[in-house]
Amino acid sequence: RWHPRVRHPGDHHRHLSLISRRRAGAVVAGALALASAPARAVEAPAPLDTRQGRPELLEAAETALAVVIGIVVRPTQIDEHGYRASLAVERVLRGDVGGKLRIEVGWEEFGRGSRFENGERVLLALERVPGQTLWVARFPHREGYVIAARFGAFLRDPDPETTDLLDRYLATEPASRRAAPGAALLSQIAARAHPVLAVAAVSRLEIVPGLAGRLDTESRAALAQALADTGRPRELREAILELVAARDLHRLRPAVAALAVPGELMEAAALAARARLDGGISEDEVVRLLGRDDGAVRLVAVVHGADAIGDGKLARLLRADRDAEVRAAAVTALLRRRGLEALDDATPALFDPHPPVRGAAVLQIAALGSEVVPALESLIPGRTAEDLTGVLAALRWSGADGVATLTTLAREHPDQKVRNLALLTLGRSRSH
Repeated sequence: RWHPRVRHPGDHHRHLSLISRRRAGAVVAGALALASAPARAVEAPAPLDTRQGRPELLEAAETALAVVIGIVVRPTQIDEHGYRASLAVERVLRGDVGGKLRIEVGWEEFGRGSRFENGERVLLALERVPGQTLWVARFPHREGYVIAARFGAFLRDPDPETTDLLDRYLATEPASRRAAPGAALLSQIAARAHPVLAVAAVSRLEIVPGLAGRLDTESRAALAQALADTGRPRELREAILELVAARDLHRLRPAVAALAVPGELMEAAALAARARLDGGISEDEVVRLLGRDDGAVRLVAVVHGADAIGDGKLARLLRADRDAEVRAAAVTALLRRRGLEALDDATPALFDPHPPVRGAAVLQIAALGSEVVPALESLIPGRTAEDLTGVLAALRWSGADGVATLTTLAREHPDQKVRNLALLTLGRSRSH
């Protein structure tokens, strides 16, 4: 049986600077992935159907050489990844194509056939053909255009309302797009345009300075309408909830609260947005939410109402809640609140079967520094490599003392699998 090395009292002053939380999270996730089986996939809502178009279209259209609607004619593959087609121009929304009724457009595909079919009606944001050698071969006289935003600025068969809203938005002066006129049009696009463009409009609203003061009554009504519309994609409605919370759009709180009720598809997301607007959740509501069967609702209670949850309850949640995200949030909340004092209650999360829970525990425990190393060392004897993924990752990022322990493990532990895991966690080659 391997035993921890004898530590000198002076060892504690030797430690590595803790890396940023973002980088630590990425590295910890990598370490866990290397040493663990993949977690069971959690079913998620269907994503926005980007086969119909890409949200990049809206931003690209603001600066593109031209934005046009037309009919695709004879799309043809011209080399391994390059495609070109004629476009019978139906309408020019922005820019100039020299008054031509037919233009040539090019794009690239990787691992699939042409995204456009002959006779298909599309809206495109276009740029000049690049002056690179490859494109010179595809367009010898540079007589055509390429689709903007790395060939993603397109929308299939745009409906009249989407087209008219986009036309009005692009006709607005660039400075006004970041002011009340632009905010009003973006709100209308979010509420009424094709979902792909609507999601893009919400993203553009996020960068409007002083947004709360630039949304008039009609604009707020449009966003509230989009929130309430069950026919709009979930991704769009969630994006609006995030916008409301991130930009403190308190006048839209009633629309958010209307969704924060049991039975609503958007309940959990709306609860989280409302909590951010309000600065938290009341103790009574936290108790009620923790009693719900919906894990997403319990997660909101832990993330936004942790101050109203006792230490003992958090410890029970991180051990026994049936939802991995709730367990991860509970261990994070407990360690942030009590630090080293919570270590005994938090260490079960290092052995959780789900990597996100172990990752959350690793990140918070490692952030406590070298003082956690003795406790982590005490968890090693008698355990297999499969059990030690989280413990070793926490050692790796706790500082120099933890790295020294891992180095000793890699050299001296009697189990070859544990030695290999220690090496992998250190980022070194596997021993044989």
